[in-house]
Amino acid sequence: MTADNMVERRVRLLQSASEDDIGRLVDLMIDAFPDDDPTKIGLLGGKLELKEEYFTAMVRAALLEGDVWVVEVDNQWVSVGLWFKWPSILFTTDAQRDLGYNEFFKKLSPEVQHWWTVEYEEQVDVWLKRKTISNEEWGRMWYCSLLATRSAHQGNGHATALVNRVLSEVHNQANGMIGLGTGSELNVAKYEAMGFRERGHITMHTPVNSFLCAWLTKDI
Repeated sequence: MTADNMVERRVRLLQSASEDDIGRLVDLMIDAFPDDDPTKIGLLGGKLELKEEYFTAMVRAALLEGDVWVVEVDNQWVSVGLWFKWPSILFTTDAQRDLGYNEFFKKLSPEVQHWWTVEYEEQVDVWLKRKTISNEEWGRMWYCSLLATRSAHQGNGHATALVNRVLSEVHNQANGMIGLGTGSELNVAKYEAMGFRERGHITMHTPVNSFLCAWLTKDI
């Protein structure tokens, strides 16, 4: 039972998803991240009209080469997590990018396209070279590319329940680890309260804004 109207909460892995299911997940994500979210603005290059297309590409990529976990309350999906096993993380393979990302990318300005393909990787590489997370750790990590909860259901422990369920699954793998990133100091504190440890952060600069990018991990 949960504090969310004292109804039963169910966490489950989606083995498949219909077009309607994908639409439900995308609607959840749009609701979870407001249009003034700096990370969302930066990734979309300020073109908020592309948010549905971008989130759809994320879901399709995770269904293909990752895991999609949902939290269900009263027959409604209230939280979703998109997880990938390193190194096949989000949009790193042609097969994933062919499921919507390439079309999304074409609609970005040349400056934002350059940021996605060059500047983003350069900025992340500066942090990666600090080796605050070792290659060995990356090799055994399940990485969460998105964790979202509907605005009306936030603060009820749904995301925590989802992460704990993934932890229990990864626990069955020898020496497992999970990781995630966030663009919010508030979320850093929330994840630390869940047992995560911040491993580093940078200020990500885009053609339209700047935002925090922090990485956290949790050993099994």
